[in-house]
Amino acid sequence: MSHFEALSAVLAGNFGTGNISGMAVALSTGGPGALVWMWVMAFLGAAIQYASCLLAVKYREINASGEYVGGPMYYLKNGLGLKSLSFIFSIFTILGALTVGNFAQVNSISLPLAKMGIPPLFMGITMAFLVGIVIVGGIQRIAKLASIIVPFKAALYLGGALLILIMHYESIPAAFQLMFESAFAFKPAVGGILGYSVFKSFNCRF
Repeated sequence: MSHFEALSAVLAGNFGTGNISGMAVALSTGGPGALVWMWVMAFLGAAIQYASCLLAVKYREINASGEYVGGPMYYLKNGLGLKSLSFIFSIFTILGALTVGNFAQVNSISLPLAKMGIPPLFMGITMAFLVGIVIVGGIQRIAKLASIIVPFKAALYLGGALLILIMHYESIPAAFQLMFESAFAFKPAVGGILGYSVFKSFNCRF
């Protein structure tokens, strides 16, 4: 696996449903001020995520195939000596992957297409088949596909956001002013926390 493929596999989870749904939940719950609290949560969350990645590398192992394997379950077992907690974490990770990790993503695709006359069941079966083909190939195939899709995905996501900002550039100062003026209240803080939680849960982070 090349460095670019590894980077693409990681970035694949950072441009997705959570980016849109998290913002929608924050704005609908707490208003514009909730976005400020999402920035604060993102700053704190980045430090936690960095520590998690560092520990995952420090306490990683080499499996029977000669490949490095790591993650929270490994530093819980090897770093803290909590083998039982490592097992529990693995179980909940599997449950999370089978629920929010899959259902929410497929639902975000099938619902809009259902309005076009395409049955959700058909989309669910199609997605399961396509994802199955990729997963069977292991991490190598996942990384390979990510290295192809992610550049276009990132360009579309960032390009769309930049286009919207350019089209409404005159409203940017007023938008920032509104966000900061309405941020310091209970409701925006709750909205920001909920929005960030939705964003991170869709991206399946520890």
